[in-house]
Amino acid sequence: HFVTALPLRMEAKAIAVFLAGVEAVSPTQLVNACFEYETKGTRLRVVDPREKTVHQLDVPHGIWILAFGKAVFPMVQSACQLLPEATIKGGVVIVPHAYELPTQTLPPSIRIFKAAKNNIPDEDSVAATREALKMCSGLTEKDTLLTFVSGGGSALLCMPIDGISLQDKQTTIRLLAHRSADIEQLNSVRAQLSLVKSGGLLNLCNGASILSLLISDVIGDPLDIIASGPTVPSVSSKQAAIDVLTHMQLQDKVPPSIIRALQSPGAPGDASRSPSNVTNIVIGNNKVALRAAETKAVALGFTTRIISSTLSGEVSDVASSLFDTIRAMAQSLSQPTCLLYGGETTVNVVGKGVGGRNQELALRMAGLLQDFQKCTVTFLSCGTDGQDGPTDATGAVVNNATIHNAGIVGLDYQKFLAQNDSYTFFQQLDERTLLSCEPSTSTQHTTTLSPSSSSSSSRTLVKTGLTGTNVMDLVVILLSAP
Repeated sequence: HFVTALPLRMEAKAIAVFLAGVEAVSPTQLVNACFEYETKGTRLRVVDPREKTVHQLDVPHGIWILAFGKAVFPMVQSACQLLPEATIKGGVVIVPHAYELPTQTLPPSIRIFKAAKNNIPDEDSVAATREALKMCSGLTEKDTLLTFVSGGGSALLCMPIDGISLQDKQTTIRLLAHRSADIEQLNSVRAQLSLVKSGGLLNLCNGASILSLLISDVIGDPLDIIASGPTVPSVSSKQAAIDVLTHMQLQDKVPPSIIRALQSPGAPGDASRSPSNVTNIVIGNNKVALRAAETKAVALGFTTRIISSTLSGEVSDVASSLFDTIRAMAQSLSQPTCLLYGGETTVNVVGKGVGGRNQELALRMAGLLQDFQKCTVTFLSCGTDGQDGPTDATGAVVNNATIHNAGIVGLDYQKFLAQNDSYTFFQQLDERTLLSCEPSTSTQHTTTLSPSSSSSSSRTLVKTGLTGTNVMDLVVILLSAP
């Protein structure tokens, strides 16, 4: 018999807490809260929600728009609804291939491109970026460029420097990812191999005024790291990129063209610039999502604590650390408790399986929880963008009984972990569990995320589809009496 170590409603509550966080960083909501256009004065007013300051920009000659990232389409859509159409002179919007465009589209002067399958820069990325640069090259000091940037932008806005091919750049990034490089290490290298990253875009706009609105998917919101900082004065260097490759022991494994480019004089990001015509404003981040998740958890009856918005590290280490926290909390647990974390972990890929950092973290946690009896634990780890690795899941939700139930249907979780094959494990567990249970005990959660998107989980895998936003990951831990 399957063990039902917790009521299914606990899984639903964990998903509801996660979705509340995602909804709070809806690009539409974020833009509407900070963006305003004064028709009489042809002036933009933008509130910086972090600094609590107001930025004003006169735009008598109209506005050009450039947007790239997983969350930018609804950002642009919201801005266009607030701007007179005659004010918009033209634009380029680059979104992921998997992004489903809504029926309500953008003004005809704005062109939409899709690129970067599986979040990897491709020829479509280069083609779209080439069109964006054509637009930027026609700007003058009298013009205003309004840019919208979010996570995933590095793969979408892509133009390799002379002397290296896109394939060489892809190979290098893939090697770094497999060595568990974090976002800062990845972007340190990417920036030096690109004409547009690390402030490179600033050199290509002929002195036009640039106002950039960003949704951060990076711990601490460093402007130079979000989408590799195309509108941010550079603080990176070729030597920093070489140091990353050396630290990862990849200097002899990356294509020779990469090393030659990094060792040549000068670099896209070697000269620090502080142009006065550029303003970068972070309008949404992981902390916003965590605060909303906290509010939802409290409403559901949990004593709730935001533990950290800077969760990071290799998933095996993170799982052990989180389990230590759970054990400590269980010693004095007196009422249902919710622990919240935000951040982004990494996976040291050694196998050839399919999965993502959230699914692997959840599977590792399930393994640690299998013999834990001090309290009932529901553990959810999901990406706010709706896609965890190259899969159709955003993460997974597990509990003390997950590994026991897997054993009943013939699944050895350790074999799947050895191959970094967490998605296949959860997929097979869901399928076999549903086949083995009576219809009345099968699990199917459906929670409305937005009018055009929904979330469902069949025991373990959580699937929302692309959410249209991206502020890293959320971890929801629910603790209750056994």
